[in-house]
Amino acid sequence: MSGSETATVSQQMGATVMGVATIEGYEIGNAVEAAIRFVAEQPGGARRILLEHHRRDDGQCAGCLTVPVSWPCVVGVIATKALPLESSR
Repeated sequence: MSGSETATVSQQMGATVMGVATIEGYEIGNAVEAAIRFVAEQPGGARRILLEHHRRDDGQCAGCLTVPVSWPCVVGVIATKALPLESSR
């Protein structure tokens, strides 16, 4: 099945097509929102991410080691936004 056929079938089944991933049951506007929901649905996911991705004394993210990134990094923002959703489960 080609990508366009997969998208058509997914749309007929009521799923939202996002790039190469299909997320069923959600009206998701963008990939960041999808990531926030995904992290929130993992038991302890946001807290585990924030154990690694936190602000160091020099203002950089402790978890982003390949390339120095200022805190908050994208992963840290996603986890921070997922925390309230996670705790409401």
